[in-house]
Amino acid sequence: MSNGRGRWPTLSDVQRIDLAIDKLKVIKGNARAAIHQHQNVAIFVFGKDFDAKVPSSIARNTFLLTQVSLIKMLILQVCGMWDASDTNRDSLPTVRELLKDPSTLAQLERRLLQRGQNARHIVPIANNEWMIKESDRNNIAVVADRMKRLPAALHAVDKIANDPLLKSLREYRNASIAHSLSTMTRKEQDPLFGDAGRLLDKTTPIIEELLECVDATWHRFSADHDKCARMAKALWTNCEFDVLE
Repeated sequence: MSNGRGRWPTLSDVQRIDLAIDKLKVIKGNARAAIHQHQNVAIFVFGKDFDAKVPSSIARNTFLLTQVSLIKMLILQVCGMWDASDTNRDSLPTVRELLKDPSTLAQLERRLLQRGQNARHIVPIANNEWMIKESDRNNIAVVADRMKRLPAALHAVDKIANDPLLKSLREYRNASIAHSLSTMTRKEQDPLFGDAGRLLDKTTPIIEELLECVDATWHRFSADHDKCARMAKALWTNCEFDVLE
């Protein structure tokens, strides 16, 4: 049954919620990949004396192109999470558009309440009336808190979507990545890497909040930062290059 409001009116509230959750899971994976890429770029491109490992040679040209491609891929990954809303795009603006309607939010609240009640059958509690009522009260309070926080998370999506930082990176992506394979100077690399990192840092807390409020799942990207930093360090720190000419 159509809700008759907003974009994609043929989607029911249940379909909107299911699609939003599916997209959030993909976005979560994309964010983790971007974090991994960011940590690799931090060492491979900006690591102290790292590029000195490859002496001046024909091979060094390939090395420099690889540095540039890593930064460009990072920009593509970060910007992709903020592409304009479309049901074919796994982006935060799409999630926001799917969930913004009041009837969809009301359906989400009913789903979360039912999910909490169903959890009693997964983890049975004693057949005690007080404990059952206490469990229900806690479930209602948790869901109410999430529904109270969700509008702020959706508003944060709107705010970032209009952020000059995103606009700048998107303009670079559209002008210099999608239509060009040219290199970039170190003077260009520094601010682009910094901007991509700052946008990523603004993005991950929003994903965390939406995952918890919409899907009742908990994830903290700080653990991914730490893990990916260790992985990148283990890979690149002691890496040496033999140039054959």
